[in-house]
Amino acid sequence: LRVTSLERTLADLARREPYEWGVVAADAALRRQGDLALLQDYVDEGRRKPGNERLRAVLASADGRSESALESMSRVSMARAGIPMPVLQREITDSNGGWIATSDFAWEDIRVVGEADGRGKYSPEDTDRATAADVIMAEKKRDQALVGALWTPTHWGWDLATNHIALGQHLRAV
Repeated sequence: LRVTSLERTLADLARREPYEWGVVAADAALRRQGDLALLQDYVDEGRRKPGNERLRAVLASADGRSESALESMSRVSMARAGIPMPVLQREITDSNGGWIATSDFAWEDIRVVGEADGRGKYSPEDTDRATAADVIMAEKKRDQALVGALWTPTHWGWDLATNHIALGQHLRAV
């Protein structure tokens, strides 16, 4: 089988696929320690290649701190909706400095945390908890702790993450 490096595969994919899926793939590549300098070399060497400007835009938006495709897609939709970019993977603590949570997204100036929750979070086989009810109760307890620390939590799934208008409306309402 012929194979290419992570970086070459990403460059080819980002040139050919829609921008948002390029960002999803780029975030995953960076999480796996992809070489950003090598990716930039592919941009520089591919000036005449179709889709090279898309690759450049994908790399400008990529962030290896996004922990899932859902988080990556959410960031793309936030940008398209004109939502200010949040801090990623923000550690939230209580008044005594005790850890409460690590949020997917945090808008520190307005003390809002956003959580991109996929279906897998509620599947018992994908968690160390016994049931979806256990996961939901733990989430409620976490949200109560966030509110107690003067943060406002909000959650969304793929339906909003892939619709920048709806995600923008959701976040503005919060």
